[in-house]
Amino acid sequence: MILEIDDNKTIADIQDKFNTFFSGLSLEFYQHPHHWYEHSSDKIPFDPQTRVGEIRKNHPHGVIGIHSWFRTGDLEQMFRKKFNLNVQVVRM
Repeated sequence: MILEIDDNKTIADIQDKFNTFFSGLSLEFYQHPHHWYEHSSDKIPFDPQTRVGEIRKNHPHGVIGIHSWFRTGDLEQMFRKKFNLNVQVVRM
């Protein structure tokens, strides 16, 4: 699966595409990162209608390839390093 990330996309756009390929899983976007094996459940996620450009300081545009064999922590780190986005993969 390939996700294109740019400032004009909403969080919901990214979540919908991710969920299409990985049913039962969702991406939640947060202001602050969490540690490995730590839940972000005590933090409030961004509203799904928020545009990506509103929640990050650096604004790189690009794509991220996601494969079913990726560990969730590795995927979360990819979002943080490549796009300056704090995400957590959660079960729906």
